[in-house]
Amino acid sequence: MEIRRAARAFNLMQERVTRSIHDRTRMLAAISHDLRTPLTRMRLQLETEQTDLMRDKLLRDIGLMQSMVASALAFLSGNFDEEDKEWLDLGALLSTLCDEYEETGAIISYEGPEQMPIFCRPNAINRALINLIENAIHFGETILVTASLEAGTIVVELADDGPGIPKDRLRDVVEPFVRLDPSRSSRPGSVGLGLSIVKEIVEAHGGTLELIDRLPTGLIARVVFPSRN
Repeated sequence: MEIRRAARAFNLMQERVTRSIHDRTRMLAAISHDLRTPLTRMRLQLETEQTDLMRDKLLRDIGLMQSMVASALAFLSGNFDEEDKEWLDLGALLSTLCDEYEETGAIISYEGPEQMPIFCRPNAINRALINLIENAIHFGETILVTASLEAGTIVVELADDGPGIPKDRLRDVVEPFVRLDPSRSSRPGSVGLGLSIVKEIVEAHGGTLELIDRLPTGLIARVVFPSRN
């Protein structure tokens, strides 16, 4: 019996190590592939010596590269558990985020309670919501964010009117490095980690992330949290 338990534990550890190595290999491949495009543009811009146009283009490409690296580091660190939990007004946060993105020109609105306390890691929750909002803004023209309290749970939904995701791929896109072709895969600076980071943060708070096909077109990202965690 002891030998069986030890063998089972060893096999589980071996699977985790193999999966970790595989994930990191895929990450390096994804970043290496995506960095080639901005690096090639930067080299060509420098070679053509178009100094009047070069600065803005170089800064934009540097921003894309920084976004890729930052996303990869956030996923690799997985340090969401290190932040202390405290009470956060989720309703106020959602309303503020929508207002801020609306000021930048996005068509986004919030419908839900003005006050909705949740015991959480605030920075991690803020990062998850920003990832979801930016994902919706990138693919859709109009975004509706709703929140409600239902039977001891907090339900947050972000609905966009973009191209949506095929039903047979809804589960795939929350996995690391998965990007769809062609309509939802062209986001600049993305290495396919945004939804994976959201999923990790939500699950670290005892919640769930679900992607739902929206009719006639678009996607709904539904996050469900226990009201106390």
